[in-house]
Amino acid sequence: MRRRHLQNGRFTLRIMETARAGIIPSLAGHISDYGGVKGVTGGEKPRGMPLKGKPRLDFCYLRCRSASILSPLEYQQILQSLVWGICPSLIYNGIPTIMSQKFVAIDFETANADLASICQIGVVTFEDGRVVESWAALVNPQDYFDWVNVEIHGIDETTVKDAPTFPQLYSALRQRLENQIVVSHTAFDRTALFQAATKHNLSHIFCQWLDSARVVRRAWTEWSKKGYGLTNVCGKLGIAFTAHEAVEDARAAGEVLLYAIEATGIELESWMSRVHQPIDPATVAPIAMQGDPDGVLAGEEIVFTGALTLPRREAAALAAKAGCDVASNVRKTTTLLIVGDQDVQKLAGHERSIKHRKAEDLIAKGQVIRILKEGDFIEMLNLADREK
Repeated sequence: MRRRHLQNGRFTLRIMETARAGIIPSLAGHISDYGGVKGVTGGEKPRGMPLKGKPRLDFCYLRCRSASILSPLEYQQILQSLVWGICPSLIYNGIPTIMSQKFVAIDFETANADLASICQIGVVTFEDGRVVESWAALVNPQDYFDWVNVEIHGIDETTVKDAPTFPQLYSALRQRLENQIVVSHTAFDRTALFQAATKHNLSHIFCQWLDSARVVRRAWTEWSKKGYGLTNVCGKLGIAFTAHEAVEDARAAGEVLLYAIEATGIELESWMSRVHQPIDPATVAPIAMQGDPDGVLAGEEIVFTGALTLPRREAAALAAKAGCDVASNVRKTTTLLIVGDQDVQKLAGHERSIKHRKAEDLIAKGQVIRILKEGDFIEMLNLADREK
């Protein structure tokens, strides 16, 4: 799905779970057609789509004849007319209401096998789900060109003979990347930047890195083990770009991230931690540890649920050091439940995980269980360490 529906008064409702679409009768005359829908119950029938049972509705486009027909109240009415676990991603009249965070996508091409031999830079800045700036620059790497690399990107000594060197472009690069979330597809570009800065004795740029290849492997099961290269993923998602042209590769990586956010409902900030967790958290072996009897939380039995910012084994080790016995499931001896960010695709429409709901059931029956957010638990451990 391309993000071309930003113009012409179109708006998109993104529906995460099995849903039923109902159109407000007063607006029925303004809706020209449906598109991209696997199936709908209620409302009008999409062209060529049979209405059977409760089909899964992944995307629903309502193409409006005029951008001016919807008031804020009518917009709210439309959202309310879509039932069962709605996660709307509305882009109306060119103004998105989600993905407001800014990030910068980068790509480098190199002259040879040395990652410091950068010969082309591509930087694309995304904000509100769209490109707000693209910057491309040829770089004289002051190094030789290997024919293998030239075959890939078409850049050689002649192409860059009058181009600035990497140190001459570094301030412009820093201006765009400093203190930003920086997206690259695989660790190649991050390493290239580090190596080039080191080679030229330049101070390193402070930023937060997000590998879009790791995002892809967690967003789509078909690419969890292989096939997550940029060209293949873009081909399947319908993202057109010119491979091995730095600014094009950067834009493509950014668009892939936007697709992943839209497909999973996981926002940018959550992806920053999700990429450091197992591809499928359900496959992680249960962790059980005995607590240190001298720890500040000795006697507590702790269970973790949801996607934690810390690796699960590391969190368990911290809890055990603090004295907690770590168990894999909530039971009658559980006294602490630590809740991380929930993986929305594993909640089956519920707001809480199975462990969370079981803990609440036990609490209702009189068992004493304290439920804490991961951040509060980590801070509690930090405070205990300061008192030692």
